[in-house]
Amino acid sequence: TQGKANDQLTNRGTLQLKLPTAFSRKVEFVVNSSINLSNTRNDLDKASNILTQYNSLTFRTSLIPKFNISSTFSYRYSKNYATEHQTGLPDLKMEIKRNLGRFASLKLEGFNLLNRQNGVHLRKEATYTERSESAQTGCYVMLTFSQKLR
Repeated sequence: TQGKANDQLTNRGTLQLKLPTAFSRKVEFVVNSSINLSNTRNDLDKASNILTQYNSLTFRTSLIPKFNISSTFSYRYSKNYATEHQTGLPDLKMEIKRNLGRFASLKLEGFNLLNRQNGVHLRKEATYTERSESAQTGCYVMLTFSQKLR
């Protein structure tokens, strides 16, 4: 019997557009969009084209005295033309920060606020020829206290 080697060739290109808009020194909007097209071929399978699109809208303000507020809404869209697999993932992150003097700060952050799952999820897969591990975070809120040493 004769076997084929699983040589893989990937071509990838990315186009990114970023538009910062500052209405004043205290309010800022940033619109960010990028498109990534990846073409992969190997000896054992057909060609695979994956289109990944990432869009985000960032809002930062410090209008409230002594507080900095920022939020980021992003949407990732990926489609694999070879297997007709399509996913869209929205994400929302918010942060409220207050400086306590010159050397300390208190920050309340919320991650993946649109996700219904909580905590960190680990996934492990293994076959005879390869092994993969991935971690995914769900919705969580974190309170952070930071202090700089003089």
